[in-house]
Amino acid sequence: MISTDDAYVTGNADPISAQVSGSVTVVNHKDTNYVRQGDILVSLDKTDATIALNKAKNNLANIVRQTNKLYLQDKQYSAEVASARIQYQQSLEDYNRRVPLAKQGVISKETLEHTKDTLISSKAALNAAIQAYKANKALVMNTPLNRQPQVVEAADATKEAWLALKRTDIKSPVTGYIAQRSVQVGETVSPGQSLMAVVPARQMWVNANFKETQLTDVRIGQSVNITAIFMVKMLCFMVG
Repeated sequence: MISTDDAYVTGNADPISAQVSGSVTVVNHKDTNYVRQGDILVSLDKTDATIALNKAKNNLANIVRQTNKLYLQDKQYSAEVASARIQYQQSLEDYNRRVPLAKQGVISKETLEHTKDTLISSKAALNAAIQAYKANKALVMNTPLNRQPQVVEAADATKEAWLALKRTDIKSPVTGYIAQRSVQVGETVSPGQSLMAVVPARQMWVNANFKETQLTDVRIGQSVNITAIFMVKMLCFMVG
């Protein structure tokens, strides 16, 4: 039976880094601590991210209200066009009816001129109503509210702000053990900055060093006994 004290546990470490900038308020674990997937490892100050999210939400709500007004105005402008068209049609019929009467001397030229002025005025009002309707229609572009460019842009900004707030809590991507912790409470971190690592519990192994003369009877697949001092406790394992 051969043995060695020259051994250490290692594994493929998953690096943990910040995705947003901020001041560290909480560090929940230190090296060798066992963590589960989804556990919060580090928390950053949430003040600025919360303010940014609330601002984005308010901006989205305002844009939705403003855009809704355009849809309501579309109906209003459409009704105004219909009303102006009726007024113009009535003025046109009134003028056409009075032209022969003026020729016959039944009505005065002044009365006919007044009727003509009313016709011109109603025509101008109709044109103005149509232009207003078209201008508002161009703003809504026959597009549903949730696809309006301004609404989409504000919604995307809100999603980004929500994600930034969520990223102030940095969670473990896997179940395993903390290693290489370098972050401290009060430290200001930047996106991409390394904070610590997590070594997956199912991707760990022991590197053991032996003298060449000890390996004569060693074979692949042989069982081994491992004794480890972990957290001031001695743990024994049989592998293989």
